[in-house]
Amino acid sequence: MRRVVFTAPHFSCMWKGMPREDMRCEPETKKAIEAAQEVVRRCGLATKAVYGDVFRELVDLNRPEGRGTEFRDKVERELTWDTLVLDMHTSPPSAFDDGTDIMVLVSGRGRNRALAEDLAERLRAEGLNIELKPASRVNDIVEQSHDESAGAALLEFNPGKDIEASARAVGRVLCEGR
Repeated sequence: MRRVVFTAPHFSCMWKGMPREDMRCEPETKKAIEAAQEVVRRCGLATKAVYGDVFRELVDLNRPEGRGTEFRDKVERELTWDTLVLDMHTSPPSAFDDGTDIMVLVSGRGRNRALAEDLAERLRAEGLNIELKPASRVNDIVEQSHDESAGAALLEFNPGKDIEASARAVGRVLCEGR
């Protein structure tokens, strides 16, 4: 892996030109991405962030219906064999088991399934409380990455915990595994 692409498909909170402040959007992902990118850049990996610009009630950008959108076209242009895509999300604190920092959701097949399991184990070694579980629905960003021979994993950050500290740990694990 030479490059890490961080995606935040549910970043946008805009609905008809007005901001929405509910958990159907995930503006906190920007803090996680910026913290992880800072660490990744220091160890010499190239990185890029792609933020969703459509409210998820209009188009769920990490599902098949998101293909063909400007966001997904940007992601697709980044997919190469030496790229790792981390699809970043937050969920309400009530979605997490007590103390969980990050849920690593297994979505995908082949190398991406193994990658999620390895990432979870390495994050545990960093001292994070990690929950590894199957995704409730297929994440199409992970699927498309697999189809294009890029690695990908799906991370859900707990906004009730220190998102930036958790993201810096993700960055350190990526640097160690390069």
